[in-house]
Amino acid sequence: MRKLLILLQLIIAIQLVNAQDSTITLSELAAPTAPGFILLGVSEADITAESPRAFTLGILNQFAEANGIPKNLSIELTPYWYIKSKRRTALNYMGYNSKKKTMNPFSGIKQTSISLAYLTETNNAGKNVRNVAVGSRANLFRIYPKSYKEQLHKSYNATRLGLQSLLEAQQNAGATFELMADSPKRYQAIIDSINTLYSQKDSISPLTNVLATKPILSLNAASAYSFIDAEGDSIGTQFGRFGAWLTLKFSLPLKKDNSSYIHLYGYGRYLVNGASDIEVDDFKFDKALDIGGKLEIEVSNSFSIAYEFLRRKTTDFTTFRSAGIIQYKIKKDIFLTGSFGKDFGTIDNLISLMGLKLGLNSTKQALPVALD
Repeated sequence: MRKLLILLQLIIAIQLVNAQDSTITLSELAAPTAPGFILLGVSEADITAESPRAFTLGILNQFAEANGIPKNLSIELTPYWYIKSKRRTALNYMGYNSKKKTMNPFSGIKQTSISLAYLTETNNAGKNVRNVAVGSRANLFRIYPKSYKEQLHKSYNATRLGLQSLLEAQQNAGATFELMADSPKRYQAIIDSINTLYSQKDSISPLTNVLATKPILSLNAASAYSFIDAEGDSIGTQFGRFGAWLTLKFSLPLKKDNSSYIHLYGYGRYLVNGASDIEVDDFKFDKALDIGGKLEIEVSNSFSIAYEFLRRKTTDFTTFRSAGIIQYKIKKDIFLTGSFGKDFGTIDNLISLMGLKLGLNSTKQALPVALD
């Protein structure tokens, strides 16, 4: 029985080593606003184009609300990070084909996310209205500098050699499978000590830095659909709004370590609004087209400021949105956002939003590095 237990422990140990010591975890992925929030008009920024994390929880609230209890919640997840694949590596994640030695500009499509947003508000009749929106976003293509392909390949090989050296150092220091079975605490102490030493030597970071490089040009698409339900309304659940939009993003690095950028955005959105306070027989759809842009300065990996402007044209009128946005990363997985300015329309159109986004399950954002 003891031999069987030792064998099982060795199998688990092998899996742990392969899972932890031969992967690169992406910790700098963004926590963008869910498309549902953008559709419902309660987002701190309408223009956004990022590769989302495995799971993001969004909380938004108006500064003017006295009770301070957030009424707007969203969740967004990226199935790519939850689907296990033996073929996945850090190279093919970025779209690099090792055989052809080419970059696939459409590789970002596989990281398509889905989201759900919930908003409660009071309509003109004094009724509590629940808004639920489902949405999705995808990167249609991304283009990196010509030198990026070579940098990616070289950094991958350098990191692979660094990880091999790390594993050898752990074993030479006595972190064997047998030690893990007999004394897990001593085994972990050796692993932590060697990992700290190699981290200080910066032996396995080349690939992490290259993976943080943003494409110089990318095109992103998103869409969302919402329905509403007013309490005590005989109409019941009905169509609220539908939207589809494209975002073209140009990024210019300011520092070689990929910690600072200037981003320019071009944006176009098609909207269909449904009336919510009228009888079914009189129900109609209002269509709108939004065109605009955004300038964002990513001061560091922890702080960014931006300004966006959108012009909305409908069959009856023309209006615009003008807003300044700030984002600050409090901790590795916690983002604080704020937005101030003027929203579409002329009534109650001042923007004063504070948001909190939690990028959870970052451990799932691990990319294998083949050591053979």
